[in-house]
Amino acid sequence: MKRNLYGEMTKCIKRRYWENFLETINDKMVWTTHQYMSGKPTDGGKVQVPTLKVIHADGRVWEVESNVEKSRVLQETFILKPPVGYAQDDNDGNANYPKLKFSFMPIIDAHIWRAIA
Repeated sequence: MKRNLYGEMTKCIKRRYWENFLETINDKMVWTTHQYMSGKPTDGGKVQVPTLKVIHADGRVWEVESNVEKSRVLQETFILKPPVGYAQDDNDGNANYPKLKFSFMPIIDAHIWRAIA
């Protein structure tokens, strides 16, 4: 019930905002308003990674456009490859981890509020 009320309120506010905007346009804003009204609808705020340009070792430039290829390129660029001889199933409990630099404290809401206040 509250979700429906929220949705209706949002639609009403958007409609009112748009009508107020249309009432205030002048002759200089007509073209901009036309572009707003005739433009393609947005993607709803989804993140869209722009075309990536990858430079190969020999200097060739490759433009990556598909999301699958962008994902692969970003992974190869930023994610470290495991060392030679490392097997992911080698979880025998005998791992040799470096000594901790500090003690771990879980983040709580108060920390977040302090950081953004």
